[in-house]
Amino acid sequence: MNIDYKFAMKFWNDVFGNVRFAQDCFGTWMCRDAYSNEAVSMKDHLGGNQYYDYSWNIDHIRPKASFQNEDNADNLNNFEPMHRQHNLEKSDNYPSFSIQGRHYKIVQNNNGGYGIIDSLGRRIDWKKDGRHYR
Repeated sequence: MNIDYKFAMKFWNDVFGNVRFAQDCFGTWMCRDAYSNEAVSMKDHLGGNQYYDYSWNIDHIRPKASFQNEDNADNLNNFEPMHRQHNLEKSDNYPSFSIQGRHYKIVQNNNGGYGIIDSLGRRIDWKKDGRHYR
């Protein structure tokens, strides 16, 4: 599946609705307009004068490299809007990974997709409220 700008914007709207700023599952702010594989610095969304990297992209929760057939990774329930730096830090680590020194684990959902839990076993991905693609 080609994850392009058009797909990313639709996915953002499916997950966050029509808001310009949202936090990824680790609590880092992203801006819908900053979809990129490069840093995108913009003024603080709260009106401050500091610049902040709001860049984000679409993460494969369970990395493509962990599948015998990488095409199986392109399931909508395996995607997560994620701050670009967190996606780089998570990399292809599976089933466990760390972000900013905190430990997380990738779990399979009942619907065939994947999710992320923290060290206490709490869901943190966008499907934590029981939402998913059918």
